[in-house]
Amino acid sequence: LEAHLQQVRERGATVLAIEAEGPAFCAGFDLRAAVEEEGALDSFITRLGSLCRTLATLEAVVVAAVGGPALAGGAALVSACDLLLASTEARIGYPAVRLGISPAVSLPTLMPAVGPAMARRLMLGGELLDGPALARCGWAHATAEDAEGLAKLLDRTVERLAAAGPESLRATKTWCREQAGTTPEAFEAAVAATLALSATLASPAQATPATSAGWSAPTSSPDRSLVEQRRSLLRLL
Repeated sequence: LEAHLQQVRERGATVLAIEAEGPAFCAGFDLRAAVEEEGALDSFITRLGSLCRTLATLEAVVVAAVGGPALAGGAALVSACDLLLASTEARIGYPAVRLGISPAVSLPTLMPAVGPAMARRLMLGGELLDGPALARCGWAHATAEDAEGLAKLLDRTVERLAAAGPESLRATKTWCREQAGTTPEAFEAAVAATLALSATLASPAQATPATSAGWSAPTSSPDRSLVEQRRSLLRLL
């Protein structure tokens, strides 16, 4: 994705469409690597923050077509896009909060997309929204019944945007971003806050299940390690 975004900048494209090759749009971080490899989680968070900032500040209008799960980091990427098209099979949300990982890195783009109240609901509750729910809260700008309908909707949307004046699109996107307060400082603060909390996940030996980043250990298996508990949740997700 980073390489493609660089190409979009170099070519001066007006519209960028992002869609999945498989059933999932983006399942987020490899959380197993995050808890097993030193420095992996910090690297994931930093790169995700950079990608979200790039998408939000890209001159091209970015359209996301989501027909399946877009979870955690995947949801963050979607929030950084200018337009969201979703099928009824879409599932977007931040379940990683249940693993003690803060999704705050997404706040600079999620809050302008859905508003403060819905942003709190998604980030604190770990709720997943399907296509109709995404439309009701205003995150999805248009919906389709199935994958075929989503593809047609994406084609129509891209054609309509491509027919508009490129300079007016770029200027309008910039003004929208400025009015929303999506500043470089906001991205930096969100990444810094998320990195500060990730230290407790990266060092489970220094934390207990009851206190580590808001994690509550399942009462049915109190003797398992924190990492093993989180692995079990990964299977459930």
